Amino acid sequence: MNGWMNTQWPISDEPDEPTSHALYLRDGHEGVVDGMEIGDCVLLYEYMTKPGRTRHSGQKSQRVQQRSDGRQGIIAIAQVARLREERRDDLDHDDCDDGRKMWWRWVVPLDRVDKEGDAPLEVVLRVLKYNPGGYLLGFGDKHSGVKRLDESVWMELKREFKSRPRRRRS
Repeated sequence: MNGWMNTQWPISDEPDEPTSHALYLRDGHEGVVDGMEIGDCVLLYEYMTKPGRTRHSGQKSQRVQQRSDGRQGIIAIAQVARLREERRDDLDHDDCDDGRKMWWRWVVPLDRVDKEGDAPLEVVLRVLKYNPGGYLLGFGDKHSGVKRLDESVWMELKREFKSRPRRRRS
């Protein structure tokens, strides 16, 4: 079994938005999960903010407002249910207000999601040996938001997550 970490924007309650029960990859980043196996565990880290953007889907475009209610920490541990799949829906891309274009072409479905814990940003930075005051922007292989962790790092982050009660959204 491998241990992974995935950074995500704050999870939305909107029905058409991705949920925390999957790991989404931008086009061109699908190779970062090579070596991922069914049953591998994934730590899900939620950013504080989600950029405003325009979502283009088929012939429709929809404006999505910026959000700033994320918990800025590891919010769940999940298991890989199926290996990377190409999405077959009509989602074309998101144009973010900061100029980035995101095409969420690949998905790794997750299950057995455990949300009963918390590891805040300061703890995550310390365990990863990152500089205090960082925000994990550009985290992961190829800045994908996904990284396979050394076993000792993964176990320490899991221990930290399980040692704290779940924080509620602000």
